[in-house]
Amino acid sequence: MNVDELGKLIDSESTMMDLSRELWYCHQLSQLSTEDVANHKVELLRVLEALRDSHTQAFYEVTPRHFEHLKRFVEWLDKILHLFSQQETRDELREIRDVFRLNID
Repeated sequence: MNVDELGKLIDSESTMMDLSRELWYCHQLSQLSTEDVANHKVELLRVLEALRDSHTQAFYEVTPRHFEHLKRFVEWLDKILHLFSQQETRDELREIRDVFRLNID
C-alpha cells in the first residue's frame, strides 16, 4: 500500500470511521516507506487530516487495549516530522499527532 492508494481508499470512507478502521489506517500509514512519505507529502497530509477529523469523534471508543497501536502511530508521526521543512506543515503534523496522543498520555 502506498500514500496514493490510501488517499483513494480514505476518500471512500465515511468522515466518521469506527476506531477499528482508523487503527487499520494508522497501521498502513506507519508501514509506508520514508521515500513514499517524502515524495507524497501533500497527499499524506490530506489522509492524515481525514484520519484526525474522524478520530475527534471516535476517540471515545479508545480503551487500554488500543494504547499500544496508538502509541506506535504517534511515534511514527514523530519520526516523519523531519521530512517536512515548512514550519506550518510541521505544526499541523504535531497537532494531528496530539489528537491521537490524547488517549495515551
